[in-house]
Amino acid sequence: MQFTTKFIESCSCPEDRSSISFYENGLYLRVTKVTKSKSWLYSYMLHRKKYMISLGSYPEVTLAEARRERERMKLLLENGKNPKLIKSLEKKKSFDHQANTIESLYELATGERINKRINPWSKSHIKRTAFIWKHLKPIYEMPIRDLDKALLRTTLVNITNDIGVTSGQQAKNLMSVIYGYAVRNDIIPINLITGFADDPILRKPKPEEITMQSFVDLDKLGHLFYLVKTSQMSLPSKAFLFIDCYTALRVNSLIGAKWKDYNEVKSMLNISADKVKNKRAIECPMPYQAKVLLGELKEQQKLLTGSSWSENKYIFSENGAKPISNDTPLHSLKRILNKHNFAHATVHGFRTICQIKWTRDKFLSEAINIQLDHSVTGGSSVVDRYLANEAFLPERVKMVEHMAQFIDTEVDKYVNGLS
Repeated sequence: MQFTTKFIESCSCPEDRSSISFYENGLYLRVTKVTKSKSWLYSYMLHRKKYMISLGSYPEVTLAEARRERERMKLLLENGKNPKLIKSLEKKKSFDHQANTIESLYELATGERINKRINPWSKSHIKRTAFIWKHLKPIYEMPIRDLDKALLRTTLVNITNDIGVTSGQQAKNLMSVIYGYAVRNDIIPINLITGFADDPILRKPKPEEITMQSFVDLDKLGHLFYLVKTSQMSLPSKAFLFIDCYTALRVNSLIGAKWKDYNEVKSMLNISADKVKNKRAIECPMPYQAKVLLGELKEQQKLLTGSSWSENKYIFSENGAKPISNDTPLHSLKRILNKHNFAHATVHGFRTICQIKWTRDKFLSEAINIQLDHSVTGGSSVVDRYLANEAFLPERVKMVEHMAQFIDTEVDKYVNGLS
């Protein structure tokens, strides 16, 4: 018979049958009684075996589309190919195409990095990655094969312009991780991120183009830390700001420290590899002033917790159960700066203050790099570990003591200037 749209829409299954099929030159229209559904099927013979494959349902697949698909199947057959096998491969390819969204690949790619046996991502890096991932939400559901370079660039440029250059670079790096995973697993042929190497907005900034974190001028440190010392902020926050400026440690490296990491006798705080950007554990010397603050914190915690206190408690915490959040020191600092009309500055800017002071006072550059957790030119990672914990430890002890004494002196100068 010759199908027509009118016939297809009006035909039905007899009451005494569960289904009925109508035929047109290899093309079947199957109608069921219960669901009243109408499906297209293509029938053919290959190697003396009869095959029947589905071409879709009506009206989603129109009569014209079903006929075109039938002719395509016939052509495959004429070329010695099995239409059923080709259809199965196409279906799998289509499924993979839809399944490999940016969001699904993010889970796979980051999971691979987090669970690496060698140099897995640190907890702090995982947290930063999750924060940056939120800014890529507009392309979560996009299959990676459908994400062209223009749309990818627009997304990254928007993050750069709206959030900042650093966030833009981090988003680009995260997308490179996702693309790298997809390329390694033959999902796509190339990593589109490599095409942004010379992009005027998305290229990696040169060292001279990077703006340092905002910091308080050295001649105003006395005023600042006098205000911190006399403020009503909590002791954990107060101690954190002082010790962070003595040592130049990153917030993430210091804030999660526990009492078991602190050797009071040696005045040394162990920073584990998972909290260090260069992924090598370091011993950070504590000056006398830090030792006093840590003693006060410990006594406060013991009073609050009594017999439940242990060395497994967090240092920068009211009761040791959990550390203050990463934002707490920054917000405490901001309140003081805003209230007393200081220029904008960040806690991270304490690292810049230390670097300027130590460099001006001619401490060894290798020791400064180790204390700041920068790359060390020791020739190898093994040598660097020895350099970090052996050769320059005495120099770093002098550096943190020098910084603590400088702050004390500046605070005294400010106080004397008030009287």
